Amino acid sequence: MVRRIRPAAFAAGLLFSSVLSCTTTRPVVPSFRRPSADDVMERASDRYLAGDLSGARDLFLRGAEASATSHERADAWYWHGRCELSLGRLEEARCSFAAALRAAEDAMPHRVRLDVRRDLMARILVGLADVARMQSKDADSLSHLRRIESEGLAARVDGGEFAYRKAAAYEALDRAGPARKHYLRAARLLRASPLSAEARRRAARLARARYLATAGVYSARSSAENVARELKSRGVEAEVESFAAGGRYAVALGSYDRYEDARAAAAEASAHGFPASVTPHRPGRERAVP
Repeated sequence: MVRRIRPAAFAAGLLFSSVLSCTTTRPVVPSFRRPSADDVMERASDRYLAGDLSGARDLFLRGAEASATSHERADAWYWHGRCELSLGRLEEARCSFAAALRAAEDAMPHRVRLDVRRDLMARILVGLADVARMQSKDADSLSHLRRIESEGLAARVDGGEFAYRKAAAYEALDRAGPARKHYLRAARLLRASPLSAEARRRAARLARARYLATAGVYSARSSAENVARELKSRGVEAEVESFAAGGRYAVALGSYDRYEDARAAAAEASAHGFPASVTPHRPGRERAVP
């Protein structure tokens, strides 16, 4: 079956659906035979593209019931969940995404390409994170996003939107330091999107951090960049910052409002063999190096 729709984008805390255009011809279903799962999913896709979310929802449900494989059922349940979410039926959307996740986890690896399975898992977990966020279950939303990272699926989703989702979850949990860090990351990755300006605005509003976590200070910028690059390769977010005076370069792990968050960031870097520390953050003492 031709895939003709892509996951919804998450902008400024709100969910917006977006779709891809398609010029393929829909197969004609003879009246003397029962429509196959592919036929039903094709019709559901057309309804979704036409903006008929209620009609698409019903057809995606029929597609899930008619699908012969776990992977096909997972895909149908995922899009059923997206329809429910767009219609504001949050609990129904959560149940649909949960059904999609169960089906995806049951999919036989040898029958579905690994990259296809991983793409589907990433989309489903993002869907669960979105509905949890809209239900004000921010800890659950963050948990789904962290699972995406822990299972190596982050590369399967848009990096800027993923960072924005994490930032919104952290902000809702009153964790200003991580929220600001991820908003700034989202702003860098979403430069061509209006969401970039919103991310910067939110980061500026949260710019009241009191603690700075660093993994070393170096006199040579190249040394600091090497450490930051190595940390990033191990999944630890790190940036090089230069002090306004003294010609020294710090490997910054983020600025935080809570000491506990700063210590957690330092501990993560230390666990990878790069001793890190926490110091009081003094605005204006350093500036980010582009």
